[in-house]
Amino acid sequence: LPPPPPPPPPVQPPRPPLAPGESLRYLVIFTATYDVPVEMFDTDEYIASVASTAGVAESAVGARVTPGSTVVETSISVNGAVEARNVSAAVRSGCAAGEL
Repeated sequence: LPPPPPPPPPVQPPRPPLAPGESLRYLVIFTATYDVPVEMFDTDEYIASVASTAGVAESAVGARVTPGSTVVETSISVNGAVEARNVSAAVRSGCAAGEL
């Protein structure tokens, strides 16, 4: 007889409820590298472009620009898992199309 299968992993306990006024946010994070000097990189224009491509408000987009070839770490804050998947797909499509 073969040995019995291992037991399933334990179920994680549920997360504690959110406090009044708190909300759960999802972040879509990606890094992009541009071949321009940091001084010439227009962060406001970049944020507007990402927001437009992702279909979110500009206020939901954060960008941290660092020197190198100009490396931009971008985060997009959204309300739920479905919206995070949709934003991720829009960003991938925008990157592939050269929009971002």
